[in-house]
Amino acid sequence: MIIKFLEDESDEICVIRPSNYGKTTNLIMMQEFFQMNYENYENSENRKLFEN
Repeated sequence: MIIKFLEDESDEICVIRPSNYGKTTNLIMMQEFFQMNYENYENSENRKLFEN
């Protein structure tokens, strides 16, 4: 579902699910992920956790 959502080129997408299904939570989570500024994480302590 997420891949189809991201590949869709329309301006609006209607997500129909029952209440308390997590629609808003998932949309906010994806928004925060794609708006992250990864350039600031280059020298971060968190980066060390994911290096080989």
